[in-house]
Amino acid sequence: MSTHKKIDIICVVCIIIGLVITALFSFGESLGIEVVHDEDTERNEDTQYFSSKDSDPDWDETAASRITLSEDEISIAGSGAYALGGNVYISSAGYYVISGSFSGSVIVDAHKNSKVWILLDSVTIRTEGTAAFIVEQADKVFLTLSDGSENIFEITASFSAEEQESGINAALYSKDDLTINGYGTLTIINDYGHGIKAKDDFVMTGGTVNITASEDGINANDSIRIKSSALNIVCGNDGLDQDNNGGYIYLESGTVNITADDKGIYSEGDITIAGGTVNISSEDEGVFAEGYITIDEDNAVVVGNSDGGALEIRAEEKASSDEEIQTDAAQSSIGSEGWWIAAAISAGALLAGLVFVIIFKEKLK
Repeated sequence: MSTHKKIDIICVVCIIIGLVITALFSFGESLGIEVVHDEDTERNEDTQYFSSKDSDPDWDETAASRITLSEDEISIAGSGAYALGGNVYISSAGYYVISGSFSGSVIVDAHKNSKVWILLDSVTIRTEGTAAFIVEQADKVFLTLSDGSENIFEITASFSAEEQESGINAALYSKDDLTINGYGTLTIINDYGHGIKAKDDFVMTGGTVNITASEDGINANDSIRIKSSALNIVCGNDGLDQDNNGGYIYLESGTVNITADDKGIYSEGDITIAGGTVNISSEDEGVFAEGYITIDEDNAVVVGNSDGGALEIRAEEKASSDEEIQTDAAQSSIGSEGWWIAAAISAGALLAGLVFVIIFKEKLK
């Protein structure tokens, strides 16, 4: 057999190997080949919605600065906070414990990379013309509800023109990421706007939050993520509202009760209800997404009514049961990961074969 023919055979063998590898990656699982999963990757996926800090309300408060609210005199023991003009300002990263009551605002205005932990220990803030609690700037604020505590944020008069122009129209207003956790209760009352407004992400991993609002119960730009919590909303617009294209709402566990004059749960992106109990009474759709809706029918209970009839669940892109979603996800996983790996290996094998052929044929000239 001539050398040229041997080289041609080698080239054909490389092509066949590449095609076999592609077939095994694409259809191997259906052929009975066991798929080995990376446990670290799956563990990261399981916690992608909640960081360890989000889920940890038991931070050490022994070294925290302590702020005692009062109409007569605001007491601050420790660094990182000060009182000015009837308000309390938190200007540094760190840990703070707040108790007492007054009619001002608590304002977090720290460095943009600062993480701030605040323990609410029986706090009552009733204010007018502005928000009771404002995050003006921080990387992230963790609002922890002290065990057994009853905390109240209430707006007693309409927002000032200045505040409305700046976008502050909620009892709890945050320009940056906000997490609520803990074991106590926070009651929010706002007859002049939203209950909670988060310009970035809103996360809740514990405690009980009761919201009465004339607009949205919770309005967030990027995402709303909830687990292991009790959330009760009565509102004049949407119960949960995520209004940034590309964002999402993710409910993992706990109980969410919504009575809304418009939609129960609305997202400009996707909505996932992975578990827990969701009870909705709404005048418009109960659950509405501009993107996709995923409901885990084995772990989530979604009940209620829309405009007096059956609960309406509607997605602009696709409305699917969990069984259908899982099937789609499995195909997507093979398509997006296995296929590209197979394609890369196949391309490598083919390229190596071609290079081999070119080099040897050049030598034989």
